[in-house]
Amino acid sequence: MSIAVAEVLLEASLPVPYLFSNAFTDAFKRDQINGYARGFQRFLEEVVKEKSPGQVFLDRIKPDSERNGAAMRSVPIGVLYTPELTKNVAIINASLTHKTPKGIASSIAVALLSHNALYYRRTGLEERTIKNWISPIDKESAEHYLATSKLRQEDLELLFGRDKQESIREGFRAME
Repeated sequence: MSIAVAEVLLEASLPVPYLFSNAFTDAFKRDQINGYARGFQRFLEEVVKEKSPGQVFLDRIKPDSERNGAAMRSVPIGVLYTPELTKNVAIINASLTHKTPKGIASSIAVALLSHNALYYRRTGLEERTIKNWISPIDKESAEHYLATSKLRQEDLELLFGRDKQESIREGFRAME
């Protein structure tokens, strides 16, 4: 889906939801890989069979996910020239599938981090600025973002949650 987001950014001066939904369905038709969340994959498999899949996507999607799909596809949004435009397009991106405080906040955070990586010398966005932009949307996500941005060593509980930290450690050990 990141490729679909990048394609929209190349085509449109102001991306709107319909352009994203069209790009999502076109990208899925072009490259039907396994790797999406199971429910979303089934949704896409059904939608691409329709005559106007982009519109059907918008009509049928239930944008209530608090998972990380919108954030995962937000990296290309960081190429936009201003932090404000980056933030606004990240909100549009998230609103299609993750129109929840956590979904929107994570999309904004990832897009702004990407933007900052490209343009920091010009924009000088600080971690606190990003936190302040997502805090009104989801305070918990903003606090988590600020805590992880200050990490200087591995903290699996902070990154993955208390219940998953041991399984993550086991995975790391298995890769050694």
